[in-house]
Amino acid sequence: EGVDIKRLTNYVEWAKNRSDVERQENKEKTGVAIGINVTNPVTGKEIPVWTADYVMMGYGTGAIMAVPGQDQRDWDFATEFDLPIVRTVQPPEGFDGEAYTGDGPAINSDMLDGLHINEAKAKIIAWMTEKKVGASKVNYKLRDWLFSRQRYWGEPFPIVFDERGHHHAVGEESLPVVLPPLADYQPVESDTPQPLLAKAEDWINTTAGEAGVHGLHRDEQVRRETNTMPGWAGSCWYYLRYCDSKNSEKLIGEDAESYWMGEGGVDLYIGGNEHAVLHLLYARFWHMILFDHATTGDGTVAALSVLTGLVRSGKRASELLRLFEPVPQLLKNVRYDGGAPLEQDSVKQAIAEAERELGGNGRLVIRPSGTEPVIRVMAEGDDAAQVELLVDRICDAVRAAS
Repeated sequence: EGVDIKRLTNYVEWAKNRSDVERQENKEKTGVAIGINVTNPVTGKEIPVWTADYVMMGYGTGAIMAVPGQDQRDWDFATEFDLPIVRTVQPPEGFDGEAYTGDGPAINSDMLDGLHINEAKAKIIAWMTEKKVGASKVNYKLRDWLFSRQRYWGEPFPIVFDERGHHHAVGEESLPVVLPPLADYQPVESDTPQPLLAKAEDWINTTAGEAGVHGLHRDEQVRRETNTMPGWAGSCWYYLRYCDSKNSEKLIGEDAESYWMGEGGVDLYIGGNEHAVLHLLYARFWHMILFDHATTGDGTVAALSVLTGLVRSGKRASELLRLFEPVPQLLKNVRYDGGAPLEQDSVKQAIAEAERELGGNGRLVIRPSGTEPVIRVMAEGDDAAQVELLVDRICDAVRAAS
């Protein structure tokens, strides 16, 4: 009622042709009221509904409850269209900004007044659940992983397509799918660009039987996927293979996985910002799949954790090369009798002294081993005698403190 349909339609057409980047970078807030109100289930008050291009469809459900007092984008929008701004979190004394995005006691919030943000969230979720007007839900925000590549050097996808365009997985006994040899690696010039593997026509065009596909007649014609996996694919699991590289039966044996991965996973990860964020995120997904298979008796890993240690990024190339040079390394397990020796001052002092003496010429890793009274101490450096002395000092301190 009272809405300008033409204006609303024109705005929607304009907004949907803008990219997400344009919409996020644009500082000018635009929008149109759609002519309906909704009722706040807690206060019973009516709230006008607007369409606005600064709200991303990928965020939650694409429909949000604007909180201008605590979000600068909502503040700017409310200011632009003269909408009410009600603060629900008390800013600290002396705050003279616009939207306040920090923590503080709730205000103008009835039963939530005085509670800090996390407490207020928990209470209102419980209230809405009890009244059956809402429920708790966890939403995950994740950027799409561009997994497919058009280059030759990469793991082939174990997928084929039948003549109807339906995809089918290659059977486990036919894995891995091996790259076919090519006479050259030059892309094919065409109005319809194709991945390099498209040149291997005898390899691409095969039968279900030759490809190892179940559920199709072995003579049925199928076509292999010509894209390949990115380098990320192999590096999402190679840390496991390094632990047991000579095992011809499994990716990693139970003893090796228990010893090297334990409960803490990888101790040290070195990489740039993209690797430290995206790579480790995807490695966790990969690892969780292996873990889930293991719980059904079909899989590989028993430890869910991938990495709980140090993540280093932005290292200079010279520093990275030095870390990968062959240097004397010593690994010892030291048993102790109860207590928490790593928390004792004498052990902390021994660790601190060892780290100082290693300086920039080595590294030190100390990690409890599961629930057993065992601590793993590993150090490496340029001087084998120094490394052994430092590890022994820490082991002695642990024993003395237990």
